[in-house]
Formats: sequence, structure tokens, C-alpha cells
Amino acid sequence: MKRGTCSCGNAIYFGNCKCLACGKSLGTCLVCGEERSFSETADGSMKCDNPLCNSIVMPCANSELGVCTWMVPFSEEGLTECNWCKMTTLRPDPQSMELRKLWAKLERAKQRFLLPIQKLRLPPFSTDSNMNLPLSFQFPQDRVDDCGNTIAAITGHKDGVISIRLMEADSVLREKARVELNEPLRSLIGHFRHEYGHYLDLATWQIRDQDESKALFGDPFSIDYEAAMDRYYKEGPVNDWQMHYVSPYGSMHPWEDFAETVSLYLEIIAIWQNAEWFGWKDFSSGKDSIEVLVGESVRIACFVSECNLDMGLSILLPEVINDQVMKKLEHIHQLRELQEALVLAHAGEDQVAS
Repeated sequence: MKRGTCSCGNAIYFGNCKCLACGKSLGTCLVCGEERSFSETADGSMKCDNPLCNSIVMPCANSELGVCTWMVPFSEEGLTECNWCKMTTLRPDPQSMELRKLWAKLERAKQRFLLPIQKLRLPPFSTDSNMNLPLSFQFPQDRVDDCGNTIAAITGHKDGVISIRLMEADSVLREKARVELNEPLRSLIGHFRHEYGHYLDLATWQIRDQDESKALFGDPFSIDYEAAMDRYYKEGPVNDWQMHYVSPYGSMHPWEDFAETVSLYLEIIAIWQNAEWFGWKDFSSGKDSIEVLVGESVRIACFVSECNLDMGLSILLPEVINDQVMKKLEHIHQLRELQEALVLAHAGEDQVAS
């Protein structure tokens, strides 16, 4: 789904909206799920150029705002939002061009973040309703109080709602915060992955091995979160964090340790999925062991990092991957196997019931 071919033969990449060779409209067809070009029909509608699809489609309602490049099935009722745009329940005023640009950056990062999760059928894309906690997104704006002080919106997760501060899409402000807080991977997609880690923690808590989880990450209910956060920002991370955690922030509290580990896992998955889409590697749809996934991803990351450094850019995978982190990654990796087993079990129950 990350790359495709225009009807003229030109390559298409995720997020492209117009072919530079022939001028055709490009986007993601949500009928066949591929990156494709689209031809205008005699009645003015659009048809997917995938010969195995040829569906009549229309742009997501947010395409007119420059926010989305996806094509949805044609409807006589007029433009409608794609399912992923509908997941955003709080967005800025589309009449403001400046705010609309920030919103577009957030939506594009959200799409890239959700793609591998959908491919892996992790919540909320699980077919097992017992694991499926509804997921939605909000992009709140900063506000000004009665004294004229700016109150920054909060980035976080609560009960299946991921909130990303709208101004995080301002690259200048985000880079300033990245340097001040010493967060090498502070990015829009990084925010989504971290907050999704909290969501996944909540969505799978009841069905995973809680004793194993507590042994690896600690018991989150035995440590006061507010006190742990105050201590972290006053004293910094524990001295030997490199031996046990993905990042300094992960040492703050078991919830943050889990979220940081999930974020790293999704980074690894993104690396090998891109390698698979480009035909560099065959990872058997991610069913390899965590040792294989990490090993291959690190090799790719080393190559890309050298290219980045030669261009004056950052390294690709700066996190610490020690033995303890590998055990934590294995715990996350096993969630997919657990999910598939539950789906099959419930399917069998449904067949018996019918």
C-alpha cells in the first residue's frame, strides 16, 4: 500500500496527489487498498486505474482542504470523509489556512502511523471485539487565559482518545522542544506511536499475561504516577537506565516504559515493512522472531543512518536495545499471536452457536 504505479508507468509513493509525468490524480483507493492513479469518466466521476479494481470512487471530503489524498467508494449523497479522517473528532477551524496546514501534517503522520497497525491487525483493527477498544484522535489548540497567558494544549492518551497538541505540527516549535528536552525522536509520528503505546496497554491489559508484564515493566498500580513524574523532571532518569529501558523517559513509570517499548516496536515494524514494500526483504508478514526483526531492522538502520549522517541528518534508530529491552519487545510481539488465537477461538464459538 505504500507504493504503486500510475497508468502512465510512473512510480507512486504514499501521499502523492498528482502525477508529475501525466498530471493524473493520485491517491489511496480504499476499495482495493492500493496507491493508484484515477481516470475521469464521461459523467465526471473518478475510476481507479487498477485493472483488478476499476471502482468508481470519489475523493475524501477533506481532500478539498489539502488534508487527505484517499479515495472512497462513490456515493450519490456527495462527498464524505474516509474512515480514518472520521477517527479525528476534534480538529481546527478549516477556514484558517494556517491551522489547516497544521491539521494536514497531523493527518498525514496519523495515516503513516496507522498503516502498519492495520496490517498487523492490532487494536483497533482487531476483529475480536473483546480486544477492540474504540480509538479516536483529537488535535486541541492552545488557549489564552483571562490574563493573556498562553495555556498549551496537552498531548496524551485517555480511555482510547489520543490527543496531539496542534502546535506540535509547527516544525520550529517542535524542534525547539526536541532539543530542550533531549528527545531525538520527537516527531509527529513519534507522538502518535508513544500515545498508541498507552492505548495498547489499556486495550490488551485484560487478555495478556499480567504477571509477565509486571515482571518486565513493573506494576503500574504500585507506583504513584504523579509522584514518579515529579521525581523524573526534578532528578532525571535512574542512573543505569541504559541497562533496562528503551529511553530515559521510559524509566519514569511502568506505563511510560510500556509506551516507549511499543513505540520502538512500531519503528522496527515500519523499517521492515518498508523494506518488504521495496522488495529488499521478505519478512513473511512480520511472523519472524523478534530477534530476526530487530537484527534485520538494525542492519537497515545502520545503512540509512550513514546516509543520513552524510547529509547532516539524524540517525534512524537511536534507542538502546539491550537484553532487557529485547525481552520487552518479545512481550509486545507476542500480543499479535495472542490476538490471532483469540480471534480463531471466537470464530469457532460463533460457528458452534450457529
